[in-house]
Amino acid sequence: MMKAKSLHCIAALGLGLALGQAADPVRERVAKGVATELPSLVSLYKHFHANPELSFMEVETAKRMAA
Repeated sequence: MMKAKSLHCIAALGLGLALGQAADPVRERVAKGVATELPSLVSLYKHFHANPELSFMEVETAKRMAA
């Protein structure tokens, strides 16, 4: 679930930036979603960089992303 929500938030944020200006309700919703997901995304980022795996052998990475 977190992965899907994160991707939606990131895609919405990118779309808003690409359009230059988003409607205020959309901007607020995206900002709220990013603020909600950011701590877990930072944690995930730190974990992956502290525990690297070789390309095409990402067993633990795949397990973590599937969870």
